[in-house]
Amino acid sequence: MSPDVINLLTEAGPLGIFALYLIWQRQKDTARNEALQERFLARLDAMDARSDAAISDLRDRYDRVISTYNNERVTLITGFDKLDQIIMRLGMSTVTTAIPPAPAGPKPPTPSGVSLQIEAKVAEALEKFAQAKEDEPKE
Repeated sequence: MSPDVINLLTEAGPLGIFALYLIWQRQKDTARNEALQERFLARLDAMDARSDAAISDLRDRYDRVISTYNNERVTLITGFDKLDQIIMRLGMSTVTTAIPPAPAGPKPPTPSGVSLQIEAKVAEALEKFAQAKEDEPKE
C-alpha cells in the first residue's frame, strides 16, 4: 500500500485507522486462504496418486487371475486333445465308453385272490369319494 494512502487514512481519524485495519486484515486473510488452498490442492494430488496406484494394483491382480484361468483352460483343452489322440491311437471309439443299460429288476409278483379283492375295494372307495365330491354343493 502506498504511503500517501496510509497518510490519508491516518489523518482521517479513528475511521481511517479502522479502514486501514480492515485493509490489512483483508490482505492477511487472502494470503492465509491462498496457502490453505495450496495445501488442499497438494493433498488432493497426493490422494489422486494413491488412488491411481491402488487402481493399477487392482488391475494387475485382475490380469494375473484372468491369465491363470486362461492358462488352466488351455491346459484342459490340450489335455482333452491328447486324450482324444490316445483314444484314436488305441482304436477305441467313444461309443465303447457309453454306460451299459441297467439290468432288469425282479418281476412284480402276480396278484393273488386277496390282493385282487383289496384292489377292487380301493377302486370302489375311490369312485364313491369322487361321486361324493361331485354331489357337494358348490359355493
